[in-house]
Amino acid sequence: NQCVFIIVEKPLQSLKSAFTRILPEDIEVKSFQPGYLDPFSFLSKQYRYFFTKKKNVFKRDYETLLPFSTDLDRFIEAWSLFQGEKSFHNYVTQGTEYKSFIRNCFSITVKKMNNYSCTVILESNGFLKQMIRLMAGTALMYSSKKITKKDIMHSFSTKYQSQLGPVLAPNGLFLWKTKF
Repeated sequence: NQCVFIIVEKPLQSLKSAFTRILPEDIEVKSFQPGYLDPFSFLSKQYRYFFTKKKNVFKRDYETLLPFSTDLDRFIEAWSLFQGEKSFHNYVTQGTEYKSFIRNCFSITVKKMNNYSCTVILESNGFLKQMIRLMAGTALMYSSKKITKKDIMHSFSTKYQSQLGPVLAPNGLFLWKTKF
C-alpha cells in the first residue's frame, strides 16, 4: 500500500498500462487518484512483520527466521512494551537526522500462528529508519533473557543512549496500509 505523488499530463486511463510495461515485475500499480496527495501527510502507517523458527526456503523472502531456541512467548510479550507515545531515539539507525524521535505506536498486535511462527502488526503516526527491525532485535534479546523489561523501558529515557538489540533482517517486513 505504498503511495507516490507524480505530476502527469496524459489521461489517467493510459497511464496504468504504460506503468505496467516499465515497472519491475514485483511492483504493480493498483490505482491512480486525480488531485494532490502529499505522501507525508499520512495519519498513520501499518506494518506487518512475519517471523518463524522453522526454515522454509520458499518463504525466505516473506518471513524473518528466528533462532530455533527463541522463546516465542517471551518474544511476543516484549512487543507490548513498545506501545504508546515514547522517544524511540535508541530504535533508529545511528547518524540519521530527525527533528523528533517521539513516535506513537497506537497499536501493536501479535498473532501467534503456532508454536514456531507469529505475525506482528504495528500501527503508528510514523516510523524511524529501521525502527521496527531494531524493536524486533530487542524483542529477540528479551526472549533469550539477555535483557529485562526494565532495560527496555529504560531505553525510552533520553538519558539512555544505547541500542539493546541487533537490527533484524527485513525479510517479512511489509508496509501494509497507509491512512490519509
